[in-house]
Amino acid sequence: FLVNAGPGSGKTHVLIMRCAHLIHMRKIDPAAILVLAFNRAVVYEIRDRIRKLFRALGYGSYANRLDVSTFHSFALRHQQATDIYHEDAVGQAVHTFKENMESDEEFARTIGSRYKAVLVDEFQDMNEDFYGVVKVLLKHCGGGMVIGDDDQDILTWNRRKWAKKYRRECPLDAVHYFSDFRKSLDLDVYELTLNYRSVPEVVQRVNRMIQTVSDKVGFPRMKSGAELSAFRTDHGSAESFTPAECVQLASNALGQGEKVAILCRSNKDCRQIYETLKGSGDIAADRINLLGSEDFKLYQLRHSGALLDICQN
Repeated sequence: FLVNAGPGSGKTHVLIMRCAHLIHMRKIDPAAILVLAFNRAVVYEIRDRIRKLFRALGYGSYANRLDVSTFHSFALRHQQATDIYHEDAVGQAVHTFKENMESDEEFARTIGSRYKAVLVDEFQDMNEDFYGVVKVLLKHCGGGMVIGDDDQDILTWNRRKWAKKYRRECPLDAVHYFSDFRKSLDLDVYELTLNYRSVPEVVQRVNRMIQTVSDKVGFPRMKSGAELSAFRTDHGSAESFTPAECVQLASNALGQGEKVAILCRSNKDCRQIYETLKGSGDIAADRINLLGSEDFKLYQLRHSGALLDICQN
């Protein structure tokens, strides 16, 4: 079934409780339950919350038997060994896996039939590859649940990139996948609209408290006299910025006494631009600040983690 859940409505909680229901009430072997997410941080969170819940319910030994994985790690598990070490193995993994699943019925049946239930988190992050994998898996497994919020769609750029890379048409809006999923499968649809995280009263009280403190202490809540403007390339698309263009734009802006923020889509892009800025010689190193940086352990990095998942399984 499909769960369309708004912000703060408890999407991850619903997914975890569904796992508990399948094991406790439906008596499904935890190893026959597959949970797919889009990044390793979410996988860690789901595993941790499942572990805590299952311990409280007396199912502590079951937690590690659940198959919780990212789409990329799951796809790499079913790649040929010679393909795993390809330069773009992780980036290409889901596309290759989807193509193999759609073209080889026996291959798809062998993988899908291992599971009695497939659960998918953040369904609004679909593109053609992810969606293809989900549909084939659900065709051959016992059943499934997808959960997401079609109003929290921020990955239009990913679908546009996919269409450009593979030279195929790709829907740009997540609502297409929600609609197609409803039409193509005989399923129940549930709507979760109650926001438990930030009810209006909480937001209003916080704003009043901040305003009261601001008035008493005498500090302004917002900076004044600043203008926020976005840079655009000749193509009109921020996708076309290269590290070299970022250096040029930043140098020009800093030369006029302005501050510059460069927003990146991935840690890899952020690190590449940061190193380019530092090595350019045009901008003093002490004027470059990498925000949100964190020294992850080797096993937490995406490529390393994917390979370790393969070894573990």
